[in-house]
Amino acid sequence: MEKNCPCCDRHCPVEKLSCGEGRRHFGMEDARREGAPEERMIMLLRRCGHFLHHSMGPGANAAPLTEALSAEERATLEKLLEKCLKHWETLPQPEHPAHGEGRHPHHR
Repeated sequence: MEKNCPCCDRHCPVEKLSCGEGRRHFGMEDARREGAPEERMIMLLRRCGHFLHHSMGPGANAAPLTEALSAEERATLEKLLEKCLKHWETLPQPEHPAHGEGRHPHHR
């Protein structure tokens, strides 16, 4: 897990980010802000992904993550996420020269 933000020369601790770019990088921007519904949805997905990536270690109990949802809501969410992933896998992958080899360092 990154402990300091790489987005500007201040390299703030993740717990005390001082710039919007850092908050966006770590998925911490407020998704309720003004913007198109698609932008709010993507921000929520980023925040969820950030939480999962940095808070759920191997062998962690995942049950609390979905306990707020009914069984029907969990099944719907799973189907929607699977549909999104299948579509995203068909899209061209962007290059990330700063990370080398086009992949995020956590995915090597």
